[in-house]
Amino acid sequence: MARYTIDKARTRNRLEPRREPYWGAPLARGLFLGYRALEDGGGTWIARQRDEDGRQRYRSLGHADSTPYEKAVDAARGWAKSLDAGIDTSDVQTVGDACRAYVADRRREVGDANADALHVDCRSVSAVDAGEVVDAAVLHEMSTRRQRLTVTALHPDAAAAEGVE
Repeated sequence: MARYTIDKARTRNRLEPRREPYWGAPLARGLFLGYRALEDGGGTWIARQRDEDGRQRYRSLGHADSTPYEKAVDAARGWAKSLDAGIDTSDVQTVGDACRAYVADRRREVGDANADALHVDCRSVSAVDAGEVVDAAVLHEMSTRRQRLTVTALHPDAAAAEGVE
């Protein structure tokens, strides 16, 4: 498979539009960043990770004209780190998705009556914010904080003994 120097805008601008991304050199073992050239002249960043079983996962990281190469590399590494930690965010890509996933999770844990108030909060997220892409590392941090809060609220003595605030 050919590798491209997609870190250079000059190189990306010369690539022919196609569905399959142009893959750069590996960022880490099994982790790649690709550039998909689009018909309109722009392009998008795509991360690809191959796990130990050979299964490949893909994640769109945004438009290249609004996301510099270095930020795309950081996003790809953050996504891979979250996958390695067992966090699969393939269904949660935007703030709106995260809010809906949170409400669904709370419904499972506390029932419909208590989750209805949260649903109202999700509807108050503006359309602009709801479409904003969520970084996988941010989702992991949010999940960790919620778990700490749950432990503290349900078991304050045990939380204090373990040093959870």
